[in-house]
Amino acid sequence: MRSDLGVSEHEPAGADFGYDGVRFRPADADHAPGAPTTVGLYHSRGGELWAEFGGGKVLTGRLVGTTRPDGTIDGAYCQVFRDGQTAAGTLVSVPERLPDGRIRLYEHWRRADGSSGVSVIEQIDAPGDGGPLSSAQVEYLRDTVYRQLQTHLGTAGVLAAARCAVRLLDQGLAGRTLPELTVLVAHDGDEAGAYTLAFVRAMQLVTARVHGETFTLRVVTGDAEPSRIAAGTMDRVSHVLGLHEDPRCEPLAVQGDRVGRDVDVVIGASTKAGGRPVSFSIGADTSYAPDAHRSLLADLLKFEFEEPHAAPAAAPAGGLDDGEDR
Repeated sequence: MRSDLGVSEHEPAGADFGYDGVRFRPADADHAPGAPTTVGLYHSRGGELWAEFGGGKVLTGRLVGTTRPDGTIDGAYCQVFRDGQTAAGTLVSVPERLPDGRIRLYEHWRRADGSSGVSVIEQIDAPGDGGPLSSAQVEYLRDTVYRQLQTHLGTAGVLAAARCAVRLLDQGLAGRTLPELTVLVAHDGDEAGAYTLAFVRAMQLVTARVHGETFTLRVVTGDAEPSRIAAGTMDRVSHVLGLHEDPRCEPLAVQGDRVGRDVDVVIGASTKAGGRPVSFSIGADTSYAPDAHRSLLADLLKFEFEEPHAAPAAAPAGGLDDGEDR
Protein backbone atom coordinates (compact mmCIF):
# COMPACT_ATOMS: atom_id res chain seq x y z
CA MET A 1 0.00 0.00 0.00
CA ARG A 2 1.13 3.57 -0.58
CA SER A 3 1.24 5.31 2.77
CA ASP A 4 1.79 8.68 1.10
CA LEU A 5 -1.70 8.39 -0.36
CA GLY A 6 -3.31 7.14 2.80
CA VAL A 7 -4.36 3.88 1.18
CA SER A 8 -4.16 1.80 4.37
CA GLU A 9 -7.31 3.51 5.66
CA HIS A 10 -9.47 1.29 3.45
CA GLU A 11 -7.93 -2.16 3.46
CA PRO A 12 -9.88 -4.45 1.10
CA ALA A 13 -11.67 -7.35 2.75
CA GLY A 14 -10.60 -9.86 0.10
CA ALA A 15 -9.17 -10.37 -3.35
CA ASP A 16 -12.33 -11.50 -5.12
CA PHE A 17 -12.96 -8.33 -7.12
CA GLY A 18 -13.92 -8.68 -10.77
CA TYR A 19 -13.86 -5.48 -12.82
CA ASP A 20 -14.47 -6.65 -16.38
CA GLY A 21 -17.70 -5.16 -17.72
CA VAL A 22 -18.48 -3.37 -14.44
CA ARG A 23 -19.82 0.20 -14.47
CA PHE A 24 -19.08 2.73 -11.73
CA ARG A 25 -20.38 6.18 -10.81
CA PRO A 26 -19.65 8.63 -7.95
CA ALA A 27 -21.11 7.38 -4.66
CA ASP A 28 -22.78 10.72 -4.02
CA ALA A 29 -24.38 10.89 -7.49
CA ASP A 30 -28.11 11.28 -7.96
CA HIS A 31 -29.25 7.72 -8.57
CA ALA A 32 -32.33 8.69 -10.58
CA PRO A 33 -32.33 7.06 -14.04
CA GLY A 34 -30.77 9.37 -16.60
CA ALA A 35 -29.46 11.82 -13.99
CA PRO A 36 -26.36 13.65 -15.30
CA THR A 37 -23.34 12.03 -13.68
CA THR A 38 -20.02 10.56 -14.71
CA VAL A 39 -20.16 6.85 -15.52
CA GLY A 40 -17.12 4.64 -16.06
CA LEU A 41 -17.02 1.29 -17.84
CA TYR A 42 -14.19 -0.96 -16.62
CA HIS A 43 -12.48 -3.84 -18.42
CA SER A 44 -9.81 -6.27 -17.27
CA ARG A 45 -7.71 -9.07 -18.62
CA GLY A 46 -5.42 -10.87 -16.22
CA GLY A 47 -3.73 -8.24 -14.08
CA GLU A 48 -4.27 -5.47 -16.65
CA LEU A 49 -7.21 -3.08 -16.48
CA TRP A 50 -8.63 -0.15 -18.43
CA ALA A 51 -11.72 2.03 -18.43
CA GLU A 52 -13.54 4.74 -20.36
CA PHE A 53 -15.71 7.30 -18.63
CA GLY A 54 -17.86 10.28 -19.48
CA GLY A 55 -21.06 12.11 -18.54
CA GLY A 56 -21.80 14.90 -16.10
CA LYS A 57 -19.00 17.47 -16.22
CA VAL A 58 -16.67 15.04 -18.00
CA LEU A 59 -16.73 14.96 -21.80
CA THR A 60 -14.45 11.95 -22.06
CA GLY A 61 -11.75 10.22 -20.06
CA ARG A 62 -9.52 7.17 -19.99
CA LEU A 63 -7.76 5.20 -17.30
CA VAL A 64 -5.18 2.45 -17.74
CA GLY A 65 -3.38 0.41 -15.14
CA THR A 66 -2.93 -2.87 -13.32
CA THR A 67 -4.57 -4.72 -10.44
CA ARG A 68 -2.80 -6.16 -7.41
CA PRO A 69 -3.70 -9.59 -6.00
CA ASP A 70 -5.96 -7.93 -3.41
CA GLY A 71 -7.92 -6.06 -6.08
CA THR A 72 -6.25 -2.66 -5.58
CA ILE A 73 -5.87 -0.71 -8.83
CA ASP A 74 -2.73 1.26 -9.75
CA GLY A 75 -3.47 3.51 -12.68
CA ALA A 76 -2.93 6.66 -14.67
CA TYR A 77 -5.78 8.74 -16.09
CA CYS A 78 -6.55 11.69 -18.32
CA GLN A 79 -9.82 13.46 -19.00
CA VAL A 80 -11.41 16.38 -20.81
CA PHE A 81 -14.16 18.40 -19.14
CA ARG A 82 -17.09 19.94 -20.97
CA ASP A 83 -15.73 23.43 -20.32
CA GLY A 84 -12.57 22.54 -22.26
CA GLN A 85 -10.32 22.07 -19.22
CA THR A 86 -8.14 18.94 -18.97
CA ALA A 87 -6.70 16.94 -16.10
CA ALA A 88 -4.27 14.05 -15.79
CA GLY A 89 -2.61 12.14 -12.99
CA THR A 90 -2.19 8.84 -11.18
CA LEU A 91 -4.35 6.99 -8.69
CA VAL A 92 -4.54 4.04 -6.36
CA SER A 93 -8.08 2.66 -6.05
CA VAL A 94 -8.79 0.44 -3.05
CA PRO A 95 -11.88 -1.81 -3.30
CA GLU A 96 -14.45 -2.58 -0.66
CA ARG A 97 -17.32 -5.06 -0.90
CA LEU A 98 -20.69 -3.52 0.01
CA PRO A 99 -23.34 -5.52 1.90
CA ASP A 100 -25.39 -5.93 -1.30
CA GLY A 101 -22.40 -7.40 -3.16
CA ARG A 102 -21.48 -4.32 -5.21
CA ILE A 103 -17.95 -2.86 -5.26
CA ARG A 104 -17.01 0.49 -3.79
CA LEU A 105 -13.67 2.05 -4.81
CA TYR A 106 -11.74 4.61 -2.77
CA GLU A 107 -9.73 6.45 -5.42
CA HIS A 108 -6.62 8.12 -3.98
CA TRP A 109 -5.61 10.43 -6.79
CA ARG A 110 -2.77 12.82 -7.44
CA ARG A 111 -2.90 15.24 -10.35
CA ALA A 112 0.04 16.37 -12.45
CA ASP A 113 -0.37 19.88 -10.98
CA GLY A 114 0.36 18.51 -7.48
CA SER A 115 -3.20 18.51 -6.12
CA SER A 116 -4.52 15.31 -4.52
CA GLY A 117 -7.60 13.88 -2.88
CA VAL A 118 -9.89 10.89 -2.52
CA SER A 119 -12.95 10.09 -4.66
CA VAL A 120 -15.46 7.41 -3.77
CA ILE A 121 -17.21 5.58 -6.58
CA GLU A 122 -19.62 2.64 -6.51
CA GLN A 123 -20.63 -0.11 -8.88
CA ILE A 124 -23.94 0.52 -10.58
CA ASP A 125 -26.50 -2.11 -9.60
CA ALA A 126 -25.39 -5.34 -11.19
CA PRO A 127 -28.22 -6.33 -13.58
CA GLY A 128 -29.41 -9.90 -13.53
CA ASP A 129 -28.34 -10.64 -9.93
CA GLY A 130 -31.78 -10.21 -8.44
CA GLY A 131 -34.15 -11.27 -11.18
CA PRO A 132 -35.59 -9.08 -13.97
CA LEU A 133 -34.72 -5.40 -13.88
CA SER A 134 -37.35 -2.84 -13.01
CA SER A 135 -38.32 -0.35 -15.70
CA ALA A 136 -36.21 2.30 -13.95
CA GLN A 137 -33.19 -0.02 -13.92
CA VAL A 138 -33.64 -0.82 -17.61
CA GLU A 139 -33.84 2.90 -18.34
CA TYR A 140 -30.63 3.52 -16.40
CA LEU A 141 -28.85 0.62 -18.09
CA ARG A 142 -29.79 1.90 -21.54
CA ASP A 143 -28.78 5.43 -20.68
CA THR A 144 -25.40 4.24 -19.42
CA VAL A 145 -24.69 2.16 -22.54
CA TYR A 146 -25.91 5.02 -24.76
CA ARG A 147 -23.52 7.45 -23.06
CA GLN A 148 -20.61 5.09 -23.64
CA LEU A 149 -21.49 4.64 -27.31
CA GLN A 150 -22.02 8.37 -27.68
CA THR A 151 -18.54 9.00 -26.27
CA HIS A 152 -16.91 6.61 -28.72
CA LEU A 153 -19.01 7.29 -31.81
CA GLY A 154 -19.18 11.05 -31.33
CA THR A 155 -21.99 13.29 -32.55
CA ALA A 156 -21.55 12.32 -36.21
CA GLY A 157 -21.70 8.62 -35.37
CA VAL A 158 -24.82 8.96 -33.25
CA LEU A 159 -26.51 10.95 -36.03
CA ALA A 160 -25.53 8.22 -38.52
CA ALA A 161 -27.08 5.61 -36.20
CA ALA A 162 -30.23 7.73 -35.93
CA ARG A 163 -30.54 8.08 -39.71
CA CYS A 164 -29.99 4.37 -40.12
CA ALA A 165 -32.62 3.61 -37.45
CA VAL A 166 -35.17 5.73 -39.33
CA ARG A 167 -34.43 3.82 -42.51
CA LEU A 168 -34.68 0.51 -40.66
CA LEU A 169 -38.10 1.35 -39.25
CA ASP A 170 -39.32 2.58 -42.62
CA GLN A 171 -38.39 -0.74 -44.20
CA GLY A 172 -39.06 -3.12 -41.36
CA LEU A 173 -42.15 -2.04 -39.46
CA ALA A 174 -44.66 -2.69 -42.24
CA GLY A 175 -47.68 -2.09 -40.01
CA ARG A 176 -46.10 -3.55 -36.86
CA THR A 177 -45.53 -1.65 -33.63
CA LEU A 178 -41.97 -1.25 -32.37
CA PRO A 179 -42.29 -3.94 -29.66
CA GLU A 180 -43.42 -6.36 -32.37
CA LEU A 181 -40.32 -5.80 -34.51
CA THR A 182 -37.41 -8.26 -34.17
CA VAL A 183 -34.05 -7.47 -35.77
CA LEU A 184 -31.42 -10.20 -36.13
CA VAL A 185 -27.67 -9.56 -36.16
CA ALA A 186 -24.99 -12.24 -36.52
CA HIS A 187 -21.87 -12.02 -34.36
CA ASP A 188 -19.32 -14.84 -34.34
CA GLY A 189 -16.62 -13.13 -32.30
CA ASP A 190 -14.89 -11.45 -35.22
CA GLU A 191 -13.99 -7.79 -35.64
CA ALA A 192 -16.67 -6.93 -38.20
CA GLY A 193 -19.41 -8.56 -36.13
CA ALA A 194 -18.40 -6.67 -32.98
CA TYR A 195 -18.49 -3.28 -34.67
CA THR A 196 -21.72 -3.97 -36.54
CA LEU A 197 -23.40 -5.15 -33.35
CA ALA A 198 -22.28 -2.02 -31.47
CA PHE A 199 -23.63 0.20 -34.23
CA VAL A 200 -27.00 -1.60 -34.32
CA ARG A 201 -27.18 -1.41 -30.52
CA ALA A 202 -26.74 2.36 -30.90
CA MET A 203 -29.63 2.32 -33.39
CA GLN A 204 -31.77 0.43 -30.89
CA LEU A 205 -30.98 2.85 -28.06
CA VAL A 206 -31.55 5.94 -30.21
CA THR A 207 -34.95 4.49 -31.14
CA ALA A 208 -35.78 3.96 -27.46
CA ARG A 209 -34.85 7.56 -26.60
CA VAL A 210 -36.94 9.00 -29.43
CA HIS A 211 -40.02 6.76 -29.22
CA GLY A 212 -39.97 5.57 -25.59
CA GLU A 213 -39.87 1.97 -26.83
CA THR A 214 -37.71 0.01 -29.22
CA PHE A 215 -37.32 -3.14 -31.30
CA THR A 216 -35.99 -6.48 -30.09
CA LEU A 217 -32.34 -7.05 -30.97
CA ARG A 218 -31.60 -10.75 -31.45
CA VAL A 219 -27.89 -11.60 -31.59
CA VAL A 220 -27.03 -15.04 -32.93
CA THR A 221 -23.76 -16.91 -33.19
CA GLY A 222 -23.08 -19.30 -36.04
CA ASP A 223 -20.71 -21.59 -34.17
CA ALA A 224 -22.04 -23.85 -31.44
CA GLU A 225 -18.50 -24.27 -30.06
CA PRO A 226 -16.55 -21.06 -30.72
CA SER A 227 -12.83 -20.84 -29.98
CA ARG A 228 -11.65 -19.41 -26.67
CA ILE A 229 -10.76 -16.09 -28.31
CA ALA A 230 -14.07 -15.81 -30.18
CA ALA A 231 -16.06 -16.76 -27.05
CA GLY A 232 -14.13 -14.17 -25.05
CA THR A 233 -14.86 -11.51 -27.63
CA MET A 234 -18.58 -12.26 -27.69
CA ASP A 235 -18.76 -12.24 -23.90
CA ARG A 236 -16.84 -8.96 -23.65
CA VAL A 237 -18.98 -7.20 -26.27
CA SER A 238 -22.18 -8.49 -24.63
CA HIS A 239 -21.04 -7.05 -21.28
CA VAL A 240 -20.09 -3.69 -22.76
CA LEU A 241 -23.38 -3.34 -24.63
CA GLY A 242 -25.56 -4.64 -21.77
CA LEU A 243 -27.16 -7.33 -23.93
CA HIS A 244 -27.82 -9.90 -21.23
CA GLU A 245 -29.58 -7.42 -18.94
CA ASP A 246 -31.82 -5.59 -21.44
CA PRO A 247 -35.16 -7.39 -21.89
CA ARG A 248 -35.27 -6.19 -25.51
CA CYS A 249 -32.04 -8.04 -26.36
CA GLU A 250 -31.77 -11.78 -27.05
CA PRO A 251 -28.22 -13.19 -27.23
CA LEU A 252 -28.73 -16.70 -28.66
CA ALA A 253 -26.70 -19.61 -29.95
CA VAL A 254 -27.42 -20.75 -33.49
CA GLN A 255 -29.04 -23.97 -32.34
CA GLY A 256 -32.78 -24.15 -31.87
CA ASP A 257 -35.82 -22.96 -33.74
CA ARG A 258 -36.03 -19.73 -31.78
CA VAL A 259 -33.16 -18.15 -33.73
CA GLY A 260 -35.16 -17.67 -36.90
CA ARG A 261 -38.63 -17.53 -35.42
CA ASP A 262 -40.53 -14.25 -35.73
CA VAL A 263 -37.55 -12.41 -37.23
CA ASP A 264 -38.63 -9.35 -39.22
CA VAL A 265 -35.30 -7.83 -40.27
CA VAL A 266 -31.91 -9.47 -40.87
CA ILE A 267 -28.85 -7.22 -40.77
CA GLY A 268 -25.57 -8.20 -42.35
CA ALA A 269 -26.97 -11.34 -43.98
CA SER A 270 -29.05 -12.23 -47.01
CA THR A 271 -32.38 -13.99 -46.69
CA LYS A 272 -33.72 -16.87 -48.73
CA ALA A 273 -35.81 -15.96 -51.71
CA GLY A 274 -39.39 -15.62 -50.65
CA GLY A 275 -38.43 -15.49 -46.99
CA ARG A 276 -40.37 -13.16 -44.75
CA PRO A 277 -37.50 -11.19 -43.16
CA VAL A 278 -36.36 -7.97 -44.79
CA SER A 279 -32.67 -7.95 -45.69
CA PHE A 280 -31.20 -4.68 -44.43
CA SER A 281 -27.68 -3.38 -45.03
CA ILE A 282 -26.34 -0.65 -42.79
CA GLY A 283 -23.59 -0.11 -45.34
CA ALA A 284 -26.00 0.85 -48.14
CA ASP A 285 -24.88 4.44 -47.70
CA THR A 286 -21.43 5.38 -46.40
CA SER A 287 -23.01 7.73 -43.86
CA TYR A 288 -24.70 4.73 -42.27
CA ALA A 289 -21.79 2.30 -42.43
CA PRO A 290 -20.22 1.26 -39.11
CA ASP A 291 -16.88 0.76 -40.88
CA ALA A 292 -16.27 4.49 -40.70
CA HIS A 293 -16.48 4.34 -36.89
CA ARG A 294 -14.31 1.30 -36.27
CA SER A 295 -11.30 3.26 -35.08
CA LEU A 296 -13.48 5.01 -32.50
CA LEU A 297 -15.30 1.89 -31.32
CA ALA A 298 -12.06 -0.09 -31.12
CA ASP A 299 -11.22 1.49 -27.77
CA LEU A 300 -14.58 0.39 -26.38
CA LEU A 301 -14.79 -3.11 -27.85
CA LYS A 302 -11.30 -4.40 -27.10
CA PHE A 303 -10.80 -8.04 -28.03
CA GLU A 304 -8.19 -10.46 -29.27
CA PHE A 305 -7.89 -11.20 -32.97
CA GLU A 306 -8.33 -14.75 -34.18
CA GLU A 307 -4.77 -15.06 -35.44
CA PRO A 308 -2.28 -17.85 -34.67
CA HIS A 309 0.49 -15.62 -33.36
CA ALA A 310 -1.55 -12.71 -32.06
CA ALA A 311 -0.46 -11.58 -28.62
CA PRO A 312 -3.20 -10.63 -26.15
CA ALA A 313 -4.04 -6.96 -26.51
CA ALA A 314 -2.68 -4.76 -23.73
CA ALA A 315 -5.38 -4.19 -21.16
CA PRO A 316 -6.31 -0.82 -19.71
CA ALA A 317 -7.65 0.55 -16.23
CA GLY A 318 -10.45 2.76 -14.92
CA GLY A 319 -11.73 5.68 -12.90
CA LEU A 320 -14.23 8.51 -12.62
CA ASP A 321 -14.09 12.21 -12.04
CA ASP A 322 -17.14 14.44 -11.90
CA GLY A 323 -15.14 17.63 -12.07
CA GLU A 324 -14.10 18.31 -8.47
CA ASP A 325 -11.93 15.23 -7.90
CA ARG A 326 -8.48 14.19 -9.05
